[in-house]
Amino acid sequence: MDKCFITALLAICSLSVTAQTSDKTEQSKTDTLSIHKNVELGEVVIKSQRQLVKDEIDRTTYNVQADEEAKTKTVMDMLRKVPLVTVDGQENIQVNGSSSFKIFKNGRPDPTMTSNPKDVLKSMPASMVKRIEVITEPGARYDAEGVSAILNIVMIDGRSIGGVVGSVNMGVNHRYDPHANGYITTQAGKLILSANYGFQHQGHVLTGSDNESYTYYKDSGNSKLERGHSDNNGNVHYGNIEASLDIDTLNLITFSLSGFGYKLGVNSCGNTLMADKSGNTLYSYDYKGWSNGGFKYLGLSAGLDYQHKTHVKDETLTFSYLMQLNDNKSPQTYEYSNAVNMPVDYMGYDIFGKQVFAEHTFQADWVRPFAKYHKFETGAKYIYRRNRSDNTQTFYGDAEDTSTQFRHDTHIAALYLQYLLKAGRWSAMAGVRYEYSHVSADYPDGSAEGFSKTLSDLVPSATVKYKFSDSNSLKLSYSASISRPGISYLNPAIVEGITSISYGNSGLNSARKHDMSLVFQHTGAKLTYNIRPYFRLSSNGIGSVQFIDNGKIVSTYANNMKTLNYGTKLYVQWAITDGTSLSLNGQVGYSSYESDAMQLELSRWHSYIYGNLRQKLPWKLNLTVGGSRDIGRRLNGIYGYYSPYDYYYFSLQRSFLKEGRLTVNVTANCPFGNKYDDFKSYVVQGDYLSEGHHYGRRRSAYISVSYRFGKLNASVKKASRSINNDDVEGGVSKK
Repeated sequence: MDKCFITALLAICSLSVTAQTSDKTEQSKTDTLSIHKNVELGEVVIKSQRQLVKDEIDRTTYNVQADEEAKTKTVMDMLRKVPLVTVDGQENIQVNGSSSFKIFKNGRPDPTMTSNPKDVLKSMPASMVKRIEVITEPGARYDAEGVSAILNIVMIDGRSIGGVVGSVNMGVNHRYDPHANGYITTQAGKLILSANYGFQHQGHVLTGSDNESYTYYKDSGNSKLERGHSDNNGNVHYGNIEASLDIDTLNLITFSLSGFGYKLGVNSCGNTLMADKSGNTLYSYDYKGWSNGGFKYLGLSAGLDYQHKTHVKDETLTFSYLMQLNDNKSPQTYEYSNAVNMPVDYMGYDIFGKQVFAEHTFQADWVRPFAKYHKFETGAKYIYRRNRSDNTQTFYGDAEDTSTQFRHDTHIAALYLQYLLKAGRWSAMAGVRYEYSHVSADYPDGSAEGFSKTLSDLVPSATVKYKFSDSNSLKLSYSASISRPGISYLNPAIVEGITSISYGNSGLNSARKHDMSLVFQHTGAKLTYNIRPYFRLSSNGIGSVQFIDNGKIVSTYANNMKTLNYGTKLYVQWAITDGTSLSLNGQVGYSSYESDAMQLELSRWHSYIYGNLRQKLPWKLNLTVGGSRDIGRRLNGIYGYYSPYDYYYFSLQRSFLKEGRLTVNVTANCPFGNKYDDFKSYVVQGDYLSEGHHYGRRRSAYISVSYRFGKLNASVKKASRSINNDDVEGGVSKK
């Protein structure tokens, strides 16, 4: 066999593999050709990497299964690589530059992820995840909620399995606080089941923080100095069970049950000193607080979906039901000592709060493609929410005990219609959503007068996208969104302390926001980047109202805020070499708050940069170095701003055994420099001025060991449409 023939044969093989790669961009191929004569010429290896990042009409998608590291990493590890997502050293997540986002699993909200995303996502093997979607332009199909983005975790489905697959993970931090979790999946015929359970102990050392604030009252010239310490100690539990039943090729039933709960001992202590403008003490006292029996929380969620596919390709009809229950108990005792001129007639009190939240949601969705390029989506939803809140306060002294019972019901009905077009290099999406809500509240004990309110909102959205090539695209989007006032914002009941008064405003209306963005995305074999100029405007935002009355700071809410935000966001993912990769998330933006009613305005430029460098080392070690830094001060509403924040971390990981089933990870957060952060907050206008310091532990370290067993061939299937409810601002906390 002469050399010319060998050369021609290699060229043909190369062209064949290249053609297959262009036809099947979703599949990774490695073709090996060994040719022998009397002497072995060696191997010719031709590789094509699957596309990791894909920009769609309403979302940016990270293909987890195309990432080799997914075999040994967790979902939390994968999030560090996803465009528009940042994960700091304490594993706090931001999406699209904001902490105001929602996490869904296969299109359905999960209370365990909402309440405790760090530990849940750390317990979930990335090998069981198909893709991670950052939905930056939620269309009419989604609730008209005011979050900046939706993070959707899509699990693998549609495969067969013979046996059991799963993982276990255990670890401890440098203060010996343990955590453990497990994940398991199995199949019996057409029924696929999965379950996970996690446990974490929170110690008082790492949760402890010190606070100090100085407040100056403009009208009187008085000043207040407050110092305090707080920590909590206890256990957190979370779990999830999911099932899917393939009745036949056209019908699918899915079920899920999840829970999250904790019992924490919450402790605090400190002192307060109020002085006049000459520096003379008006009053002072020390305080100590602790929880009697611990703060207890239990959240449960159950969902059922039925999906029917017709003989028309991609046509689906889905019926869904979702129930969520939350029970929160918070008993606490406060005692005052070393009092000078105590301004109240008591030296302590017991307070017990109980809050029960129940929600039932019914939804129907229909998706119908037609005429090759077109698709319609339409649906309806009904939500019934019931909230029950009981609070009692028993004083040690001459003050009269108080008891408040609050009942709050909400009915929401929604209809949506959405149209999608995909023709050649063009794609477009346009839709409209109508939402009606009725809120009613009463006080069974007669402590306040009941109220009711009706809100009606019409919310449009539109996106158009053009692909210049397979690598480059440009997308223009507009969307409106609303934020409904929740219980804490609406409840007019007055809560009065020694130095403060707070109450809600039953006259609040929905706040409406308008968003526009222009996105250019380049997706290459080595370099992927996303440039996103954005613009956001709101003229009736729900803002905080703060003023001084009889020496006390009064806080309430009003639809009095005009907000303006614009800037540019940047994401870069660069595979520098086979063993070195870099990802960057950054933003430069301008924010402005203005209130005509209060005659206040505050604006500021702010930017941040987040980086993550991953390096393969000898002996199968993987080193990750990451960190972020604020440049400029972030606004905290119309009254003030926060100081810049920075952090960094190192992570070293190695996998052992066949297929890397055993993984050991060691992480150190901010191991050098200051042991504590000094996070500052400022109030710079209004009836008072203040400077606050929050001292939290900066330095920490932990080690974790995880083991995967079985071979993954299946995961619980999911209906392509399901329920998501995320429309409330200032409502019941689920944590």
